[in-house]
Amino acid sequence: MLNVHRLSRPYLSYEHPLPKQDAGDQIRVDPLETANNKSLGHDSQFLLSPTLTLPPAFGVTHVGETFSCTLCANNELPMHNNGTNITGVRIAAEMQTPSQPVGVPLDMTAAEDEKPDASLEPGATLQRIVRFDLKEDGNHILVVTVTYTQTQMAGEGQAAGGRVRTFRKLYQFVARQLLSVRTKVQLMPSTSTNSQVRYALEAQLENLAENAIVLEAVTFVPRVGFTSKSLNAWDFGLDDDKITNKPVLNPGDVMQAAFRVSQGIAGGDAGSREVSETRDERTTMGQLSIQWRGPMGDLGSLSTGWLSGKKR
Repeated sequence: MLNVHRLSRPYLSYEHPLPKQDAGDQIRVDPLETANNKSLGHDSQFLLSPTLTLPPAFGVTHVGETFSCTLCANNELPMHNNGTNITGVRIAAEMQTPSQPVGVPLDMTAAEDEKPDASLEPGATLQRIVRFDLKEDGNHILVVTVTYTQTQMAGEGQAAGGRVRTFRKLYQFVARQLLSVRTKVQLMPSTSTNSQVRYALEAQLENLAENAIVLEAVTFVPRVGFTSKSLNAWDFGLDDDKITNKPVLNPGDVMQAAFRVSQGIAGGDAGSREVSETRDERTTMGQLSIQWRGPMGDLGSLSTGWLSGKKR
C-alpha cells in the first residue's frame, strides 16, 4: 500500500465563539471547550484558537513555494502469511507540469541507515521525501511508482522464486499564483553632470492569496553593465532583524516598489554600456527578485522575466 502526505507547517485553527448572553438567558456551553480556554488563558472572543491543524489533502499550493511530501510504501501482509516475503522495494517519483507533460524525475531523500533496495517485514514501512520547486501555475501531477519482489518460501528456508510487481498512483493538484507582478520601465532624462542612461523601474505587487504574507526582500538583479538603486522606504536605514520593518501584504493588498537602474558606470567608457544592448529599440536590464514568508514562516520566492527599456 502507498500513502502520500504533504509536508507543510500546521496552521492555527479557527473557532467561532458563542455570543455573550444576558444573565437571565440559558445557553448550553461545552465544558471541555470552556476548560480549554481557561487553562490556556485564551480570549474566547478571538477568532484564532491556540490549536494547530493540518491542511486537508495537499491543501493550497502557490507558485514560488517548494512542494514537499513524504511517500510511504507499507507492507500490509499479516504476520502469519505462509512464508511470503517482500524484497527489493523501490520508490520512484516524477512531476508532470504544464510545460513538462512527460514528467520531471524527482530526487528523493532517505534515512542514512536505509538501503536502496529495502526488504519490508509485515507491518514495516519504507519512506522517501521528495521536493519540487513550483515555477508555473496550472495542473501538476505527482506520479509515484513502486516496484517490489514477492517471493514464497517453499520450505526449509528455500525460496520458490520471486515475482516482480509494479504499481503506479497519480496525485493531481493545482498551483496558483500568489503574487501578481506588474512592471513599468521609463527612460529618465539625462543631466549635464551625469552622462549615464538611467531608467525608472516601477513594480506593482498584489497579494492574490487568502492569507497575509511578509515581504522578506524585493530586489532588482541587474545584468552586466547595469547598476540599480532601491527607492523603497523599507531599504533605508532599517535593521533586518526587526520584522516590523518588513512590508506586510494582506489578501488583496497592492504595494508599489521602485528602482533606479543605470546603464554603464559613471565616467566609464561607452563599451560598458553596450554589453546588454540588443539590435532592436530596447535593451535588457535585469530581473526583479521577490522573497516572502507565509503566516507560519513558509518561505517563497519568484523572479520575473528579463525586463527591458527603450534606449531612446
